[in-house]
Amino acid sequence: MYHQICDHGSVVTFVKQGLAHLGDSIHMPVQILGFDHDFWFRAREVRGGRPPGAKPLPLGPDGLLFYVCFREPGETIVDNPRVDTEAFATPAEAIAEAERLARARIVWDQ
Repeated sequence: MYHQICDHGSVVTFVKQGLAHLGDSIHMPVQILGFDHDFWFRAREVRGGRPPGAKPLPLGPDGLLFYVCFREPGETIVDNPRVDTEAFATPAEAIAEAERLARARIVWDQ
């Protein structure tokens, strides 16, 4: 795992990455990212759409929330700061969701 600080000061932890093999020559990068905050709560807050009284999800046991990101080849979280799933409390839950959503075999980096 390694960490990167985003422009808005939050820390993104790169947990795992791999390639979903969609065909002989088509490979979609997949990343499991950990955020030190509730990504979707913060996104609603920035857009001004947070319902009154709403609270962010509690962080998981590692002090992070984990998300799945499907990318275009060569694209990174810096290029396109978005996630593709709800939050998960553990990396294992996010990995299981990535494998469910990919509908293709994911080969994870070691």
